[in-house]
Formats: sequence, C-alpha cells, structure tokens
Amino acid sequence: MDSIQNWYRRIVFEKIRELATEPEFYDDMEDPELWSDVACIALNNLPPRYVRHSVDMTFYLSTEEHIEMDERVTQAVRNAINFVLNRSSKAS
Repeated sequence: MDSIQNWYRRIVFEKIRELATEPEFYDDMEDPELWSDVACIALNNLPPRYVRHSVDMTFYLSTEEHIEMDERVTQAVRNAINFVLNRSSKAS
C-alpha cells in the first residue's frame, strides 16, 4: 500500500518549482515555508487522484485530460500563492 500516491502532488510540486523562479513571485516568496503553505493550499483545492504507479495516469489519460489537469494545477497554485501573499502581508 506504500505505492499509493496522489497524482496531483507531483504536478503541484513541479508547478511550484517552475513558478518559484518567476520574478513576479521570487522576491515576495523568499521564505521556503511559504512555498510549503502554497503546496498545501493548492492540493486542498484540487480533487484527489490516487494511483499506484505514475504510468497509470500517463497511459490512461487523453491529451486533453493532461492539458486540463495542468491548467487546473496552474490555477490552483497561482490562487494559493495569492492567498499566502495576502495573508503574509496582513501579518506583517
């Protein structure tokens, strides 16, 4: 049962690594803990998709479904970043 994983977790982490280098977020998100908060918030706003092997999702999803999932993840991560930035600026 250790092989069961949420497919979105990997995609969210990849998207965070991608966005973390963008100038619009880099300066405001210097604290690595904020990125952990972003990951949690984004994952909580996505439906779980559990798989045993990553090849399961790769093989069974159509190109359109891959694109839709990527767009959903991008939006969830961007929303989470904005949420965290708003909260952290109010705490300052």
